Amino acid sequence: MTKINARTLEKMLYAIEEIIGANENEFTTQFQKLKQHSQGIPSIIFNEFVKVTRILAEPPGPKLGHFIVITGIDKSGKETQAFDLKNKLAGLSLYDYLVARSYKVMKLVLPSYQTTLGSLIASYLGKGDFPINIIGDLPEDIAWVLWSLDRGQHNKNVENWLKNSPGNIVLSKRWTETNIAYQKPLGISEKRILRFERNIVKADCTIVLDVPFELIFRRMEDSEEIPDKYETPEFLSKVLEIYKNLEKYYDIGKVIHIDGSGSFEEVNTRLIKAISRIESIKSLEITS
Repeated sequence: MTKINARTLEKMLYAIEEIIGANENEFTTQFQKLKQHSQGIPSIIFNEFVKVTRILAEPPGPKLGHFIVITGIDKSGKETQAFDLKNKLAGLSLYDYLVARSYKVMKLVLPSYQTTLGSLIASYLGKGDFPINIIGDLPEDIAWVLWSLDRGQHNKNVENWLKNSPGNIVLSKRWTETNIAYQKPLGISEKRILRFERNIVKADCTIVLDVPFELIFRRMEDSEEIPDKYETPEFLSKVLEIYKNLEKYYDIGKVIHIDGSGSFEEVNTRLIKAISRIESIKSLEITS
């Protein structure tokens, strides 16, 4: 297992935020600044930090395809509705629906825990056995950057996919909006997050599954998964309020709210009905 001291990681994350915030495009300068904080950071992690910092310093190019995000609080059913990886749906997942309409769809599931950067998130949340372990407490004021870096490592692939064809779609479970929903209750300004992620590809449409907290709580009780750092009723109730009012904090693309209560099949029917009303995927004319 690879270990990293929380204090060492904290200094590096602040350095990365400073570099991105300063909008420095000269990579040699960026590298030297990161190198100053590299002592104690395993090379496998440092190399990823360098790579993603370079990506985040470069504005993305124009896109032809479209970027759809499905999001919501933990246990809202977004992964099931997007991809149905555990075969819970009687109907079509959003991915299968789009493929059936002859679109080429790239899947993304975030956080990407199986990557080096995603493992840092897993360790911070206390999700169990992953290849990287953070030793000590990483302050909330800077921990949010881990999610931005995880997203950043996929940015070039997303950009390249979307620039090739109007028929290409990226379908992602979570994107920038999730960082806002989960970090704002901890006192992190959405403006700070959006500035850091300004060069990350923007979603054209964000679908929010709005689920009553009582249902979320029942699903948490029924789940065999061990709750992570954020999965407490008190905290998630605050996150839920941000999601309900996401447009106030996240003015990017079109935000669509779908009633996520009821069975998976009932929610699936609402979601597919909303998506089927697209008059043109190019303009993302979706109504709920």
